[in-house]
Amino acid sequence: MKKHFLISFVLTIFATASLYAQPVQPKEIVADGKVYQVANQVNQQVLSPFCPGKTLAMCTSPAAADVRRDIQVWAAQGKKVDEIKETLFEEYGEEYRMSEPPWWDNFGLFIGIGFAFLISISAIVFISRNRIEKQIQEDDRDEEKLEENSDDEYLNELRAQYQD
Repeated sequence: MKKHFLISFVLTIFATASLYAQPVQPKEIVADGKVYQVANQVNQQVLSPFCPGKTLAMCTSPAAADVRRDIQVWAAQGKKVDEIKETLFEEYGEEYRMSEPPWWDNFGLFIGIGFAFLISISAIVFISRNRIEKQIQEDDRDEEKLEENSDDEYLNELRAQYQD
């Protein structure tokens, strides 16, 4: 019982301490909004090799946090976005560079969408034609019944006159 209490007490102390732990940053980085804007632009325009498929801004890796801190320092030194990106590529490598995928990368997707569109249009035309043909057939049957009924009424009228 005492052992569990001691463990939970120590964990509580560590959890509380981690809440108050803040990374040390130079005051000019925190205070200057321009520095923050430049660093944020770079972080959103550069891929993170620590979190595949994510930018540095989205990556939660501690290593990515270190790189973001370096970017803030460079921004505080007065470097522009392009200069910081080039410095980053030189220092850390080309795996940070974000590039557009080639146009043929989504070619199969476009073919699939076009094929699905053609199938959908064909299904709509086929169903519409069947419904129209059924409606025409029903209308023809209704006309035939109406003609038969009108003939029957005329004959019944003639019979009634003859029997009188």
